[in-house]
Amino acid sequence: MSNANPLFYRPKIGLDIPTKLPKPYELCWCGSGVKFKKCHRLRESEPAANAFSESANMRAAGKVGKCLHPGSGGGSCSSASIASHTVQRGGGLSAIAEQGHVLTTFVDYRDLRRHHGTPEPRRIGIKEASTFPGFCNTHDSALFSPIEQATLTIDPETAFLFLYRVMSLELVRKQKVIESLPALKRADRGSAIDRQIETQATLAPYEHGLLSSQAAMISRKSAADAKLVGRDWSDIHYCQIEFDGLLPITTACAFYPEFDWTGKRLQYLTRVSPPLDELGFTITSYQNRTSVVFVWTGSKTGIQRNFVETFLAIPDAEKAERITAFCFETSENSQLKPSWWQALAAPTRKFLSAKMWNGTTRKPHEAKAMRDRAPLPTALATSNIVHSWV
Repeated sequence: MSNANPLFYRPKIGLDIPTKLPKPYELCWCGSGVKFKKCHRLRESEPAANAFSESANMRAAGKVGKCLHPGSGGGSCSSASIASHTVQRGGGLSAIAEQGHVLTTFVDYRDLRRHHGTPEPRRIGIKEASTFPGFCNTHDSALFSPIEQATLTIDPETAFLFLYRVMSLELVRKQKVIESLPALKRADRGSAIDRQIETQATLAPYEHGLLSSQAAMISRKSAADAKLVGRDWSDIHYCQIEFDGLLPITTACAFYPEFDWTGKRLQYLTRVSPPLDELGFTITSYQNRTSVVFVWTGSKTGIQRNFVETFLAIPDAEKAERITAFCFETSENSQLKPSWWQALAAPTRKFLSAKMWNGTTRKPHEAKAMRDRAPLPTALATSNIVHSWV
């Protein structure tokens, strides 16, 4: 919930509020490029939009895609994607699952309505948890095999694979939201003209942000494809922090660090140029020990390294609780151990659920949130730290 994410990106553009309605053969006031008679002229008298039906359609469409591997279409690829896991099903997910299920922070319209706009994580089977339509079975299995084993040896290549997977995830999810725009624009069916204008005025900058961030993501993915094909790991930088036990959470995402762990601002997410600095972030486990993996490309120093090093500087007794709380702040692709979540006090669940909205138009990120902690059943300490710099 990631210039980047349109929920962060707030360009000073929008829809010019019409002073009068166009004539039937003039372009519609909403900016669709369609004549008024075929767009909003009769919108008020149309049947009201069925939000639950539209949500179900979007969820179904979100499960279909094509393989993103740069070698797709070359004979070994079926082109159709499978439900690719961003966290290994047989490792990270199974370690926190109970009766084959986890809780996920990935919610949609139905969850919002059911919980009056403030949903808690929902139950999901590990077969579906953390998945996206990213790669065909052949490429998914072969490409990510080095980080799907029982143990992990972190090096530039395996670090790149963590980053490549979350970059692909973010690109696919962005594309799916863009594909849902026509349905979102039809959400004003059956509404009065003032409500129609309000809806379209809200969607105009949102659409602009989506398209701008999609272009940036495509460019980053293309550069990553070149690295993969050329096996060029020369500017891959990473840090793995291993705990001496299991966190009750997994996650995988790419995000733009806005503050470091002391609360110091690193970058403004409304910045359009130069491109924002991105960081890959995965929490998973190997041999019943949780690993936090940060990865980025480009300069060895700078925003991403500052973010990582200020995390390393956190007292060891706080690291596990603070990184767990940070997942709610940053990633909509987090999975939780059900019994851990259910055992939390109601105010704590409410607090962590509310953090799922931080960084959106509902509530921007705040420096003080970097000090938030999530209570854990047992204290965990770091057992090993590996990074790519001296």
